[in-house]
Amino acid sequence: MKKLFLMRCLTLLVLLSLSVLLGVCRAARATSFAFSTIDAPFADATSTILTNNNPSGQITGFYIDSSGEFHGFLDNRGAFTPIDPPFAGANHSFPSCINANGQIVGLYQLASGAFHYFLDDHGVFTSIDVPFPGATSTFAPPFITPGGEIIVGGYLDSNGVEHGFRDERGVFTSIDVPFPGETGTSLDGINPGGQMVGVYFDSNAGAHGFLDDHGVFSAIDVPFPVGLDTNVTSINPSGQIVGYYSDSTGGFHSFLDDHEVFTEFDVPSAGPFGTLVQANNARGQIVGLYVDSGGIARGFLGIPNKNSGVEK
Repeated sequence: MKKLFLMRCLTLLVLLSLSVLLGVCRAARATSFAFSTIDAPFADATSTILTNNNPSGQITGFYIDSSGEFHGFLDNRGAFTPIDPPFAGANHSFPSCINANGQIVGLYQLASGAFHYFLDDHGVFTSIDVPFPGATSTFAPPFITPGGEIIVGGYLDSNGVEHGFRDERGVFTSIDVPFPGETGTSLDGINPGGQMVGVYFDSNAGAHGFLDDHGVFSAIDVPFPVGLDTNVTSINPSGQIVGYYSDSTGGFHSFLDDHEVFTEFDVPSAGPFGTLVQANNARGQIVGLYVDSGGIARGFLGIPNKNSGVEK
């Protein structure tokens, strides 16, 4: 089956470098953001992916160097700092979230191919693995709450099936959506109110988003006519959800789900491969990546336009 992290990051970059909703959904096609491109300024960077942003304007991401290695970074309002976990054998770094206190979580990979997640608490790194029997790899990019109390993400079991997890101060809970035909679950975001979002896969390997509102699960599928797989990536304190979907041509488009009102958007300079939003913060600002007409992945920051209703 498809794995969320591969779909979001690794499969995408290999390609580059070589609903059922409860209630009534309304769709809109309007650009609610002013976009700017952010490229990692490192000399050997060939592609840039932005993964998360906190309300202070700090942004996490990673880039690919000329030899194909993945390196993380922090963009602190234009000042870039590399993030490469100092663990023995770590050869790839994928920072995935920064909270309001500046704590960063992400993934790193070993030569064996196994992924593990890390906490970077202002330069102090801790490696963390889920304690479930049979877990072989922490696989989906983790997300940390503003106060650092809870981390959510995904892991693989010995059969290669993905499950979501919630780590609340070292107490781990495995989470799977209760929908019939579910074959894999990943948690990708949590807001301060405890609402969690993620992706699950059906028996046909199709991807669907979901909202877990304190144990009440709702499926999220975009209402656009050409929408296929739906990937939900983040939920902010106001309950606004962002994600992306694929169309029949293999291109990707991003969306904002503002309490079941859907808006589709693409970075204007994106090529046919499209736009993949990764996160939204408390101010409604978004980050992610788009692929330009030359096939290069580039980071973007989207600032809500005035009177768009997105900024909170």
